[in-house]
Amino acid sequence: MEEVTITSYDGVPIRTYHSRLAPGRENVVIVLPLATRPSFIAPAIERLTEQYNIITWESRLILEPHVPAQDPGSLSIESSNKDLNAIYDYFQISSAYMLGYCSGAAAALYMAAHNPGRVHRLALVNGAYFLTGGECDLTQYEQDVIGLLPQIASDRNRASYILHKFFANGTGSARFGNPEFGEETCRPFSNADSLYRFGLGLRNFMSHDSQKEAREITVPALVASGKRDDRTHYSSSILIQTQLRNSEFYLDSTGDHYELCRGKPELLETLTGFFSKC
Repeated sequence: MEEVTITSYDGVPIRTYHSRLAPGRENVVIVLPLATRPSFIAPAIERLTEQYNIITWESRLILEPHVPAQDPGSLSIESSNKDLNAIYDYFQISSAYMLGYCSGAAAALYMAAHNPGRVHRLALVNGAYFLTGGECDLTQYEQDVIGLLPQIASDRNRASYILHKFFANGTGSARFGNPEFGEETCRPFSNADSLYRFGLGLRNFMSHDSQKEAREITVPALVASGKRDDRTHYSSSILIQTQLRNSEFYLDSTGDHYELCRGKPELLETLTGFFSKC
């Protein structure tokens, strides 16, 4: 993957990554989870580049101090959407397939709903929608995030207190991270400022109405989840799929939250099959 820095509407740098962009190939824009880099899903990207041009980016660089967290809009999902448009304009893309994973799936829903002409197929994998209306089950992880997030996002001092209470002895990292992908999943918990910024960004992503946005999307959509996902319960993906007008659902009976990161062949075959449909 090649790296290029694009400047967004508000001066924030967008660290963007792309495969060799071959003429005549379809473009797949990947919306990564908050605070992760493309290396998190490297096996999936490697497989997808066999058929598609791949473009992705680090969402708002939310863990880096030069992004002004005190500006209410700087870590908002609306700003992330404007970043997407800056990326499309830079690469002169009129429309593309879109793949959103984890919290990136929630962001991709927003982006597809607000850019109806720029997304012509949408795939959502193990979406972190954090639906709290009681219509679906929640994993313990989702309950923990929902319970702690208002405190983490309230101010840096509170984030610092939570960091030392839950993460200093390693128990929080075990609950919220994943040893298999430790470096990426534990990045937000490295210091109080990172945790605070991550909390702000995740709170902003959770504040929009995913079900409403799903109802506004008319392009073909695929919603995929794993029955053994202990991060985001598959019932929330089912609920989102029912709100999409033109959609299909894929449930991996043995899959957990990280099958895309591992490049599981069955999941990637499902994604490429969906993107390849006329």
